[in-house]
Amino acid sequence: MGIDNSINKKQVPIAPLFQFLWLVSLFVAHLTYSNGVDKVLIHMILIHFYTTVLRHLFSKSLKCGRSSRFVSLDVLFFIGCYLVYLLPYQLYVADTLELDYSRFLLFNTYSAYSNNALILTSVCITSFSIGWEISTQNSARLRPSHKTKDKLLINLNSDLSTVRRLNKLNLASLFFLLLIYSYSGLRSSAETRYGSNVSVSALGEALYFLLVLFSILSFAGWIFLRSHSEKIDHFTRIAIFLSVIWQFRVLIAGDRNSFFLIAMVQLCGYAFFVRKPSTFVLLSSCALATYLYVVIENFRSESEKNFNSFMEISSFEKLSVFGESSLNITTISIRALLQMYDESGQLYFGLFKLIGILGIVPFSRGLLLPDSVAISDTSQLVTVYIFGNQPHWQVGTSLISDSFIDFGFMGVVLIPLVYGYIGARFQKKAREFKSLKVIVMFLIFLASYLQLPRYSADFPVRMLVWTWLLLVVIEKSKGTLRYVNGK
Repeated sequence: MGIDNSINKKQVPIAPLFQFLWLVSLFVAHLTYSNGVDKVLIHMILIHFYTTVLRHLFSKSLKCGRSSRFVSLDVLFFIGCYLVYLLPYQLYVADTLELDYSRFLLFNTYSAYSNNALILTSVCITSFSIGWEISTQNSARLRPSHKTKDKLLINLNSDLSTVRRLNKLNLASLFFLLLIYSYSGLRSSAETRYGSNVSVSALGEALYFLLVLFSILSFAGWIFLRSHSEKIDHFTRIAIFLSVIWQFRVLIAGDRNSFFLIAMVQLCGYAFFVRKPSTFVLLSSCALATYLYVVIENFRSESEKNFNSFMEISSFEKLSVFGESSLNITTISIRALLQMYDESGQLYFGLFKLIGILGIVPFSRGLLLPDSVAISDTSQLVTVYIFGNQPHWQVGTSLISDSFIDFGFMGVVLIPLVYGYIGARFQKKAREFKSLKVIVMFLIFLASYLQLPRYSADFPVRMLVWTWLLLVVIEKSKGTLRYVNGK
């Protein structure tokens, strides 16, 4: 009996229990905390964040393929949260940033709602951690059987056939989509919002999304082949070449987010499945990414975009890496949304999630949504609140804003918790089941989780669904769909 009790004690989920108690205290603080900026609260939430990140970094419950814990969905998510939610407050307590001033929003930074924004930030991080921990503890009891491993070996030839057809499709799609997008005059807002007068269209948005998706899938196919030590064919090489061309086109246009979606698959996907990077390479990559992010932030607002202006902007004298960046806009928009809710008391009870899910079907929003729905996402909602009905630019949204405005406090609890739970499940599958579908779908998660805190809650859904459907169609087109779920 004593042995059984000791085993049971070791299996008690201490970390999720502590996080749950912290979540309860945050709920009480959400109901009772006054407006303003409390440095004690900032320090408490920062300490809890750093403790949570360290615990995840040193956790051995869920390995990261061939790589270190830095290339893990949970750590990437926490990095994204820190950059867009907590870094301005860290700079504030370090006396290098004023919450009452922003070079992007000169008239109001809504700093009176800093305490509330901090509480919701900690709720988001804590809920994600709870979902992750619960998932890893449940999945730790699941081990692939020898029968399952045998099936994976049998299906490898099928996956290799599928990935080579996928890479041919990637090549053909990128070639024709690049021609159409370049010469048709159709443009996406992601490419025109920085100093361009070219009008955008729904078709231009669709083409832009497909170019990003097929660029990601080209590198995903390459990583799958490399992870199984297979030969890289010419179709894959040319598809990757076209992907790189598109990747740097969106970067020069100022769309850092699409650039880093593709780059995350390139670098983190390679590190997870192919070769473990050294600590020096990891730190150098992080430093280069930060530097590049700040350079493009300054370059995209230049009136003349050429090589000379890029080199001038790239000099360290012109950069303010440790000052305010455009990421602070997301932090301010959360505070603005909280003030808007404080004034109106209105929640939308899933409207924006429904609109986001409708985006899976092309052009369905315009056909299915009534004309009375003039605002289709939380980015527009907050932008109109800040600037009025004719804004010159949009402030964007965030996972916190998008979750809160639909479902209130419980939305900020449940949606990050679901992402934490699903992310851990997918990461375990990607580590143990190296099938094509699992690897490609995981790479979509890997591309999305760093930027998820800065986007709406449905941000990765369309890309995940389209990728899954595309793989199913390719498999069925040649009769390669195999034994699924034991049927």
